[in-house]
Amino acid sequence: MEISKSISKIFLIIYLFSLSNCLIIKDEYTEASQEFRAAWVSPWGGDADLIKYYSKEDFITKMTYILDTFKMYNMNSIIYHVRTHNDALYPSKLNPVSPYFKGVKFDEFNPLEWMIKETHKRGMDFHAWMNPYRIKSGNQYSMKEILELYNGYENPANDSSCILNGTDTIILDPGLQKVRKFIADTILEFLGQFDVEAIHFDDYFYCDMGAGGRTEGEKTILDEPDQKTYEDYIDAHPECEYEKDNAKDKANWRRYQVDLLIILLKEQLDEYNKKNNKHVQLGISPTGIYKNGDGEVTYDKDGNAITTGSKTDGGQEHFASYLFCDTLKWINHNWIHYILPQSYWAADHPRAGYKNVMGWWNKVVKYKNVNLYSGLGLYMADLSGKTYGWQTNDHELYDQFVYVNQGEYIDGPSIYNFHTLRKLRDGESTISATQIKNGMVLWTKLVPPKELRCFATIKLGSVQNVVRDKNKLTFDKLNNAKFYLIYKSESSITFDAKEIVDIFGSEGNTISWEDPNPGDKNYNYGIKALSYTNTLGDGVIA
Repeated sequence: MEISKSISKIFLIIYLFSLSNCLIIKDEYTEASQEFRAAWVSPWGGDADLIKYYSKEDFITKMTYILDTFKMYNMNSIIYHVRTHNDALYPSKLNPVSPYFKGVKFDEFNPLEWMIKETHKRGMDFHAWMNPYRIKSGNQYSMKEILELYNGYENPANDSSCILNGTDTIILDPGLQKVRKFIADTILEFLGQFDVEAIHFDDYFYCDMGAGGRTEGEKTILDEPDQKTYEDYIDAHPECEYEKDNAKDKANWRRYQVDLLIILLKEQLDEYNKKNNKHVQLGISPTGIYKNGDGEVTYDKDGNAITTGSKTDGGQEHFASYLFCDTLKWINHNWIHYILPQSYWAADHPRAGYKNVMGWWNKVVKYKNVNLYSGLGLYMADLSGKTYGWQTNDHELYDQFVYVNQGEYIDGPSIYNFHTLRKLRDGESTISATQIKNGMVLWTKLVPPKELRCFATIKLGSVQNVVRDKNKLTFDKLNNAKFYLIYKSESSITFDAKEIVDIFGSEGNTISWEDPNPGDKNYNYGIKALSYTNTLGDGVIA
């Protein structure tokens, strides 16, 4: 694994919000040269006008704007919502076309295919964001309307017995084997059409169906509409230890049903990757808090984390609440490739300080083959409600970037969300200019994410037949190269990360690159290739 490191002395003003929640940042630290830098893009993040398809020309214009914005902020990965509500922003036999893509003639132009190729041309990874269970948001839809929508598709939502009505969400029943198989089939159908780096789920698994996840009190999850599924499972598995009238047993059963989905998807992706020589990851972005606990983490002989949870107080726990997903188990068993907790809070948040949240996750993954990223809540700096340091500390974004970079097992940040970056670019944000100026200091020239710990390393050699004509370079395509990196310097090329001036993908047999800013000096250039495990090859001086 090759990760070039540059030592940066960074003198920071330390904001002592409180002894427990302030971000303590070293005056001197080793800055990783490869780091995941992403943002979420979704019509459900305020950008429906950008995502909605009107025409080929309109789509290309809007997506070019999105991709150019990513490059402007030196990002290397895009998390793009391709399945929001049991539908598809692509041709599918399993899912109806999303309302955002109504009118697309896929046999003439496939918008998502264009988007993914353009993402790769710019040297960025594409993470396909899918919601596994959600059918509709809001319960204003009748069962007749839902069944009519899915008529003709190989989709469990065309069967009322597979549908659960929540308080404000309608979902597929996670407790059914046919639902799990359908989700796996949906992913395989998608991967059969598109070349992406990851399948990405956020925090939507079970939903609130009236009891708010409660296992005690007058109304519990035993009163919710999946009770029949639960009881049918017990009848079909007499050896199980679940009791039909025990709400805590049902909570464990729900977590087990989601476990079964994650196991199935990991097995399917492993098989797909092996068969097709691919490296598609399964990534999960849960709510930031697994459990509220004391923050301590110990380990068993296999390196599995043992913990009561993060040092947080009263935040929503995705282990329970109404979500019922055991992400710690998924990490301990290496069932996922990466986890990206939505650690959106400011450092001085009294109940869920950023350091307490991410410090816990950093310890949890220590011995596991799971990459850890951090979701940063920049959008909170643009809200009217109280968000603590996001509104009062002009160095909040900067401090969190540094904390991520210092984190021994934190491999980079992701911004929630693109809508915030869009408002910044268009001058429509209320976020202070100082916050952005200070924060973006760390966003140096784009470098790819760290090597995936969950795949065998692909180490490339050097590109061949390099020809330089003034400020234009040509060289032969290198097998197994995902992207190419161009280095530029007035002095000798050292292949330091700070010399990188471009990262791009190319499908041709002969690769060409021309310096868009040649200037009037005699620059030196270097070239390296990046493999599909994000491993840098050997450098060549042009």
